[in-house]
This record gives sequence, structure tokens and C-alpha cells, in this order.
Amino acid sequence: MSKALASATARPGPSRFERLSRVYHSEIYPLFDHWFTDPLCADIEAHPVRGVQVLDASVGAGDLSAALGGQTPGLLVAMDPSGSMLNLALEHPALQSGVSFAKGGGPGFPFPFKPGTFDRVFARARADGVDPFANVAELVRVCAPGGRVAFTTAMHGTWAEPLDLLDEALERRGENAARAALGTYQERFAKADSLATLLEDLGMRDVAVSIERKQVLFRSGREFFFSSLVDLGPLRLWKALVGKGEPLQAAFAAVKDAIDTYYSGRPFTVTACVATVTGVRKS
Repeated sequence: MSKALASATARPGPSRFERLSRVYHSEIYPLFDHWFTDPLCADIEAHPVRGVQVLDASVGAGDLSAALGGQTPGLLVAMDPSGSMLNLALEHPALQSGVSFAKGGGPGFPFPFKPGTFDRVFARARADGVDPFANVAELVRVCAPGGRVAFTTAMHGTWAEPLDLLDEALERRGENAARAALGTYQERFAKADSLATLLEDLGMRDVAVSIERKQVLFRSGREFFFSSLVDLGPLRLWKALVGKGEPLQAAFAAVKDAIDTYYSGRPFTVTACVATVTGVRKS
């Protein structure tokens, strides 16, 4: 083997962070994540945060925190469970001063703050699977009495089209355990008929929920699976649900073939159900 070929073989590919950094603002944010950010930016305009204590509980690449910081809050804490996304936020030109960064807030984990710490609490869902609904109790807990919580969440039905095809592929192969895991995953998404009640039970008042259905179009199964939105977003989680080895490969290959067959000559349409939820912490 030549030295040049040996060097090329040994050279590692780009890390997940490097890939994420390269495509987030050009592909993932415009295609998906901005739908979960724009409503919160609108809430900031309607309810300014100047001089108050603010938490951005899923800072991501920093777009929402940049809008929050532009209003000069008394304190702005930007938190994220993903080290890759937190690194992106640290590089944001609008977040080089006046922001405290914290890693935390993963699903099922308590926030590293005392109850009632913040006057305003924000969080948004993202393509990589971070969703405030998993930590909604913590959003309320760290909000001060009389403070305002605003978050966006992916509702039940988000990613429904590829997940239905995956379930069909698993059923044909008799992969019942994988189907059960996939069903449990889908049930984690918030449902419209229970969201407002849940917030009120957690201690919120004046709860408002608005829902929008968005769509992303793909030209083929290959474009869907190799898009940065899916590859760097929920695909790893879907693969973990299905399991390792031949069944995984066969099921996802079947989904690709199904997309190319069922949607031949027309785009494969994938749904995102975006809920914007706001409320005030009871005194």
C-alpha cells in the first residue's frame, strides 16, 4: 500500500460536531428547527425580557438566546443537554458576552437550578430529538411565581410518515419487540387534548396552546435518509429503537424502497406538528 493511500485510509472522517457545525444553519435550521424558534421570538417581542432573569433551556446553536440577549435581560442562562450544540452556541457572534452557559437538561434529568430562579423560561424542540415536553415539569419548577413559561414542542404526528413505513417494515419481519419500542417512542410526543391540562396541573395559569402543521418534502428515499436533517437528527434514535444487525439494515432498506415505490413521481411529504405553549406560573 502506498504512503498516500495509507494516509488517506487512516485519516478519520469528520466528527458529528464538525458535520453538525457545517450544515446546521444551512440545512437543519431552515428546514425544521426555525419552525420551533420563530414562535418564541414572536413571544419575546410581545413580552419583553429586559432586566429580568431568563433561562433558555435548549439553546441549540444560539438563535433564540441571541434574540433574548438583544433585549438586555438582567441574567441570561443558555443551557443545552448536547455538548455539540452547546459548542455551536459558544461560537455564536451575538453570544460572546452577557450570557452564562450551562450543560444539562437532558430528558428525565432535573435542571441544575433552584425552584423559582427565573422570571422567564424558554425552550424549543429540535430535529435532534431534544424536546421540552420531556422536561415540562422542570420548566415550571424553575419559573418564579408570576413568571412566564414559553416553549415549543413536537406534537404527536411529527415524523409520522417515515415511522409508519418503518412500523410496516418491522411488522412484515415479525420484529414485535422493535415495533413495541417504536410505539412507545411515538407515544412520548405531546397530545393536544392533554397538553393544557398538564400545564395547569403543574401550576400554570392562562395557558395557551396553538398548533401548526408543517411539511418537509423529499424527492426520494435516498434524499430522505441522507439529508442532514434526518441523518444528524432523529435517525440515530430510530436505529437504536430497532436494534442492531441485519434486522435493522433490512427494515431501513425496506423503508427506502417503500418511499421510492409509493411516492414515485411525487415528493415524499413528512409532517411536523408544532405546538407553541405559553402560560404564567401561579403565585
